[in-house]
Amino acid sequence: MSKVVVVCDSSFQIGTGHVSRCLQFAHRLADVGSNITFVSRNLLGNIAQHVESQGHRIHLLPSEDSQNLFEVSEADKNTLFDAVSKLKPDWILIDHYGLDYKFERRFRDCKIFVVDDLDRDHQCNAYLNPALNAAPSLSPETKLFLGPRFAILPDSFKATSIAFNSVVSTVFVFFGGTDPQRMSLKFLRSLEQTTMPFKFILVVGGKNPDLEEIKSIKNQAVELHVDTQNMAKLMLRSDIYLGSGGTVTWERAALGLSGLCISVAHNQVSMSKSLHDSEVHEYLGESQHWEMPGILEKFIELSLDHKRRKTFYENSLNLKVGEDFQQVLDCFR
Repeated sequence: MSKVVVVCDSSFQIGTGHVSRCLQFAHRLADVGSNITFVSRNLLGNIAQHVESQGHRIHLLPSEDSQNLFEVSEADKNTLFDAVSKLKPDWILIDHYGLDYKFERRFRDCKIFVVDDLDRDHQCNAYLNPALNAAPSLSPETKLFLGPRFAILPDSFKATSIAFNSVVSTVFVFFGGTDPQRMSLKFLRSLEQTTMPFKFILVVGGKNPDLEEIKSIKNQAVELHVDTQNMAKLMLRSDIYLGSGGTVTWERAALGLSGLCISVAHNQVSMSKSLHDSEVHEYLGESQHWEMPGILEKFIELSLDHKRRKTFYENSLNLKVGEDFQQVLDCFR
């Protein structure tokens, strides 16, 4: 039985995507006998309790850092290194934009598995990047798992898909687990100023900064879900997507749920644009360049273009998201 230590963070600014996909990875590793421990920093807005509720141990470490997505201080790196080293793992699974080869090469007595969707420098034994055009420059000895077929998916997203409807009636809306740009609230406020012929399934995280105000807005067209554990079921009830990029991209692509995407963090830009270029969804750009009425206007245009949506639907399913993930698990045996 291999001992795996998972290094990832969550916070209001970092979001919940890294921890969420590592949780799915951890579940699959546990199913094949691995012993899992998470190591994370105690940042504001973390979801450590959710990790524990899913049956995994987590060590929360003190942090001197802000919540910058791409930076980890040297002091925090040293704290992380000491905590992981004391656990004496066989494998370290790292999913973190603030850690790279300089951190990874410090570990001498274990193997390193890196999950990343940006082409950065790493020193690891195995590397997973689900992006369409991943082109990492790594050691030739590194085992590579590149492309959507290796994406990490919950079991509920496998072997099923939505039924394509030429007429849109239900819209799945999601702007990320922490919604740092406060798009969910902007969306609800815009609905108060316009009439749209749809039902909306709006999913928000429990760490959303506007959660109480979102709950207070009553709209019969909106079905609100907070911290849902039934994302796949809700998506399967939907005809089209409106929301952010991030890890949810692969979940909805696996089901054929395409639509209109806008990035709420810089790390979402490259992947969202490449999928737009491959006609998997429509990507508008970064959220700070748009007001919600303009986003909704573009969304209505797409909802009426059933030929384009059918192309998106077929191209999404043709990505075969997650179908080869078993090869990733075999790496840990």
